[in-house]
Amino acid sequence: MKDLNYAGSQWAKWDLHIHSNASDGNGTPQQIIEKAKEKGLSVIALTDHHTVKNIDEIKKLGNENNITVISGIEFRTEYGSKSVHMIGLFPDEYNGIKLTQQALNDLILVPLNLSETIIKTKGKEEDSALTDEQAFKKGMFLVQVNFKEAAELVHKYGGLISVHAGNKANSIEEMKHEGRGASNVKDVVDSLGPVKNELLKYYIDICELGSLQDKNASFYISEFGKPAIVASDAHRIDEVGKLYTWIKADKTFEGLRQIVYEPELRARIQENMPDNKSDYQVIDAIKIVGEDFGEQVIPFNQDLNVIIGGRSSGKSILLGCIAKLANYSGLVKLENEAYNKYIDDIIENMKLKWRDDTEGLVHKVEYFPQSYINKLASTSKETIVLIEKILKEDEKRREVFETYNNCNSKNMFEITNEIENYFKLFYKLEEMQEEAKEIGDIRGVQKEIAKIESEISQVKSNSSTKISEDDEILYDELKKEKEILYQEIVSFESAQKQLEEIKNFLLVREIKTELIGLPEAVKSVIISGYDELVEATQKRWEELVSNEENNLKALVADKKQRIKVIESDVKYVNGEKYYKENETIKQMSIRLSEERKKEERLTKINTKQTEIIEQISLSKERIFEKQRMYYELGQQICGQIQLEKDELSIMPKLSYNQEKLQMFVDSYLNARNPLAKAMQEADIIDNESLINVLTNAFDNIVKGIVPLKGGKDKKQAAVELLSTNYYYFMYNVVYQGDTLSSMSEGKKAFVILRLLLDFDENKYPILIDQPEDDLDNRAIYNDLVTYIRNKKLERQIILVTHNPNITVGTDAEEIIVANQHGAHTENQDGVKFEYRSGAIENSYKRDGTKTVLLSQGIREHVCDLLEGGDIAFKKRESKYGLKK
Repeated sequence: MKDLNYAGSQWAKWDLHIHSNASDGNGTPQQIIEKAKEKGLSVIALTDHHTVKNIDEIKKLGNENNITVISGIEFRTEYGSKSVHMIGLFPDEYNGIKLTQQALNDLILVPLNLSETIIKTKGKEEDSALTDEQAFKKGMFLVQVNFKEAAELVHKYGGLISVHAGNKANSIEEMKHEGRGASNVKDVVDSLGPVKNELLKYYIDICELGSLQDKNASFYISEFGKPAIVASDAHRIDEVGKLYTWIKADKTFEGLRQIVYEPELRARIQENMPDNKSDYQVIDAIKIVGEDFGEQVIPFNQDLNVIIGGRSSGKSILLGCIAKLANYSGLVKLENEAYNKYIDDIIENMKLKWRDDTEGLVHKVEYFPQSYINKLASTSKETIVLIEKILKEDEKRREVFETYNNCNSKNMFEITNEIENYFKLFYKLEEMQEEAKEIGDIRGVQKEIAKIESEISQVKSNSSTKISEDDEILYDELKKEKEILYQEIVSFESAQKQLEEIKNFLLVREIKTELIGLPEAVKSVIISGYDELVEATQKRWEELVSNEENNLKALVADKKQRIKVIESDVKYVNGEKYYKENETIKQMSIRLSEERKKEERLTKINTKQTEIIEQISLSKERIFEKQRMYYELGQQICGQIQLEKDELSIMPKLSYNQEKLQMFVDSYLNARNPLAKAMQEADIIDNESLINVLTNAFDNIVKGIVPLKGGKDKKQAAVELLSTNYYYFMYNVVYQGDTLSSMSEGKKAFVILRLLLDFDENKYPILIDQPEDDLDNRAIYNDLVTYIRNKKLERQIILVTHNPNITVGTDAEEIIVANQHGAHTENQDGVKFEYRSGAIENSYKRDGTKTVLLSQGIREHVCDLLEGGDIAFKKRESKYGLKK
């Protein structure tokens, strides 16, 4: 199988301005070729003044030494005080005419009155004593051509015009103004006049500057779309290759023409090779071996590789094999099991080589199968997942997301605990209310006490056994004091237990939520200092509680001692004796004591209820304060994770998730329940309106106003209702002022592609299968082509396409043509799938005697296979007003 495959347009050193001893140079063709080889030049142009004598010889020597030689002639023109110099550069053949030195002499020099005889005559007019050779070399600087006439003649035979420009000697900038404009200016921009404008627009193809430091290259490109180059203008052998231009093209005249079509991408004025990607991030070649392929090797360009072909020609198969051999683990074709199995089977005998001399799975690729991007663009959930993946690839944003998730988990835990505390208080309040009901109404108890006191007074007045009134009062006081002391002892002992419970209560809350976004160094200092304060505060708290426990113990001991004193008091002893002797008073006193105890108990219960009600209210406030934190924290995060790059930005927005509230309703409430209906119909316009809905639902659940499904209890429902974060991040993607939601499906897909690639810090190769399937024509022409032209400078791209604008408009460095064997599309050796690769400028006419891929050039295949291919080429070639 004949192999014509190569990696397309590659950077090489070109020196397009060299003189030989045929004019005013001192080097022979042999010496020039040897020096060019030594300097690493791939292409040179021999551009002697007004002669082509050495062209045939130097071309032959160039072929033998693998150096391309382009035929050239340097002309002196009528413009400028010192004569503006221009160079005509010629193809080897034009319209079937081989442009040998004889042909160039007859077709170019003679019509311009530059025959050898005329030039010699001019020389001898200056000095008749000169030899013919001396007269020729003198005369060549005494003749001039009409710039426009010479340029038109060069263009007529397919040539290109290069002119001295910028700060180079004999530059077009030396021309005097003809028309408006300042004269004797230093800046190239200011020196342009109407004639020069006309020449640059219609006659000049390439501008040759005088040095690497000349800053005018960008001016000629931006103002006139003309590529700028530097060249040695060598007159001595040691000057060959002293200045050169890096050109990315086939080493042919047609390759040179590409810098006219693509001045920004194809030519670089610099010392080192441009756009050199890391070896481990470039696929170098694939070796295909198999029954359907025979044995083929396809090399790849480090920039843009486009695979084209007819239907079922093996384009996607090739791309899928590359992906699988480079660690891609997904499906090559969605929902096509047989196709994916075929790929898995055939790659067994294939090898993928990287430019760092490694093979296969050692590196990665980014692979997008057919319709993959469209699938992402059409599903909002998929888009959100994609965007969050992109945001989390940045370490700082990933930390923000992690902190956010941790804070949400902590918040949910704290809400759950606070709801546990709320219901503990709530159930305690219910118990006390039931206890109070069992004791009675306090007003009724107080009325009963007054009644018993009246009856005791009546009995005492009728009793025969008496104690003095003062002693009775004193006894009553002592007895009451004793009762109070017992009650206080009980209260203090209960308080001791309560203090023991709260001794280990955590006083200080976690603050990491408030520190989100602070620099790590600051955060570390704050947390360290805060932890120290927490430890000291906790220790002080425990000391404080322990002191109060000891104080209560002392008080209990004092009160017990006081009770002993009371019980030994004579007045108390006599009073006890008096009441024992009078049984009626005793029984009535017991009743009175019981009622007073009830009064005391009810008073304490009421006081405690008031305290608990206040604690319940505070607990509820804490619950909803923490529920609000979901929103507040999310709002903080939005500002920290937004992302902008060029014309594309990702603007996060916190959005309410109605589905989560609906899930609660479905799980806990009957559909006909008024609360369920109210929650479903609620107009949630901000966080406070959500809080109002949650508050109403919580109150209804706690009070038992609404029945719950499936025997679920209030606490379980409250936890589910209030520990849920009802917000999620929506991402407003903005491109060229349009939001993603307002874009056409085609433009949306393009923006998704940009999201996938622009915010990806990785530089490994990109593989895309038919991106035009996901985009509309406007998005392809206006956006995708420009985008790929820029992106290929950063990452190697291999894509399959049927679209001529993608192939030609992006100026693909390598075209890979795929063909399936058939009756009129024969492959070499009859293999089912064959591939042919090369540069877009590879061009020659069809030879019907050869198999289909070998029968014509890459350019011709593009035009045959891609509908509108010819138009795409013409559109590109007319972009800069080129006359071919």
